[in-house]
Amino acid sequence: MHTDAWGDDTGYTFPVEVGYEPFTLEITAKESYMEVVLNETHKYSYAGVDMKKWGIFENYFKAGNYLATTDKNAFARVKYFNLEVLH
Repeated sequence: MHTDAWGDDTGYTFPVEVGYEPFTLEITAKESYMEVVLNETHKYSYAGVDMKKWGIFENYFKAGNYLATTDKNAFARVKYFNLEVLH
C-alpha cells in the first residue's frame, strides 16, 4: 500500500454518549464521500482527496469490538439487535 494514498485524520467523536442503550449507526460510503450517522440525528462526513483514493484499497466491512488495551480489568461487550449490510 502506498503511504501517499492517505493523510492523517484527527478523528471525530460524536457529542453524545450512547452508554449501554441500543443505538443506530449508519455508514454510507460512495464515490469519494463517506457519511456516518448516529441515532438518525448526529452526522459527520468525510470527503476530499483521501476519499478519492479509496479505490486503491481492498475495502471490506467488519462488525465487532476491537478493545485495544493491556489493562487486566478491561472488557468489552457487543450485542447486535440488527445488522444490515448493503453493497
